[in-house]
Amino acid sequence: DAGIIVNTDITPSYISSLKDRADNVLEAVYAKELKEIQALKTPTGKRNRIDKFLNLLSEYFDEFEFSDVYNNIVDELNTLKQTT
Repeated sequence: DAGIIVNTDITPSYISSLKDRADNVLEAVYAKELKEIQALKTPTGKRNRIDKFLNLLSEYFDEFEFSDVYNNIVDELNTLKQTT
C-alpha cells in the first residue's frame, strides 16, 4: 500500500492550526516581498514587482480564498500599487 500514514486525528483544532501556520507563512513571505518592493528605486519597478507578486498569489487563490490574511495582503498590495 502506497500513501501517507497520518497518525494525527483530523480535528477542528488541528485544521485551525494548519490554517494559522499557512497564514504565518503568507505574512512572512509578504514582509520579505514588501522589503524588496520598497528597496526598488523607481515607481515602475515597484509596480512591476507588485504585479509579479500579485500574480504569484493569484495562483493560490483557491487555497486561500477564505483567508483574511490572504485577502488583506492582496488589498494592501493593490493600494500600494495605486499610490506608487
